[in-house]
Amino acid sequence: MYPLKINEKYDLPNLANLWRRFTTLYTGNYLPGDMRIWVGSHPGVDIVPPVKNAPVYACLDGEVVMAENKGSYGNIVVLKHEGTYDPADFTKKTTLFSCHLHLSEIDVKKWDQVSEGTQIGKTWNTGNSTGEHLHFQIDRAESPYHAYWPFTWAEQQAAKLDFMWAVNAGLGLDNVYKYTIDPLVYLDKVDAYRNNSTPITPKVVSPVIETPKPVAPKAEVKIETPVVTTAKVEVKVETPKVVTPKVETPTIKVASLDSSVDVISADGTVQKKN
Repeated sequence: MYPLKINEKYDLPNLANLWRRFTTLYTGNYLPGDMRIWVGSHPGVDIVPPVKNAPVYACLDGEVVMAENKGSYGNIVVLKHEGTYDPADFTKKTTLFSCHLHLSEIDVKKWDQVSEGTQIGKTWNTGNSTGEHLHFQIDRAESPYHAYWPFTWAEQQAAKLDFMWAVNAGLGLDNVYKYTIDPLVYLDKVDAYRNNSTPITPKVVSPVIETPKPVAPKAEVKIETPVVTTAKVEVKVETPKVVTPKVETPTIKVASLDSSVDVISADGTVQKKN
């Protein structure tokens, strides 16, 4: 349950319309009207109470480990919740610390055992506060102290920033993520987990062991590709023998140089000389 009895839920997609109830967000800044998250190093949520001096309640069963006035925190109550749901895995258990700052009165004392819904104090404006509200945060077990703040005075001075502007600039934002959780988102998840079917136990799935089916041996057919041999065709080309005809030159016989001798012509006939 929430530490204050309010009607609004910390609805992340609708935070821009909830600025009257949640003035400074988890990982938000102090700039008026800026309802973004992961832009600053505010480690909790500032909640405006529905009435003045509104009762503040334990969000989970726990033990009071701090109930005193602590300087800038004002009157503060810190509860230790041992064996609560692990934010990373609700089937597991862990230890968390819820912190309630700027109270007007403290209604419990250190080491008291409280049940969820027990009144532990009332809202006001004590400590470093500019108006009545409840600063509510949840620290992880690994946090070095409670209520955890993400930067020291020395780190703030080294950054040359005043307190508010150090938050606005996101100084120590990694530490916010390391040592705290979004408190109202976590409580909404707790309610949803409880209402989901009580009790919720992790589902154990037994491994399914399948009997292997016999597999017929696969016949291997080896098909050999025939080797095609190209036949060597030997073509013998014979050069034709050309016979040159023998031409005989006709013989002209001259019997005598005497003009009275007959002349033999080319065709072998004898012509008489007149």
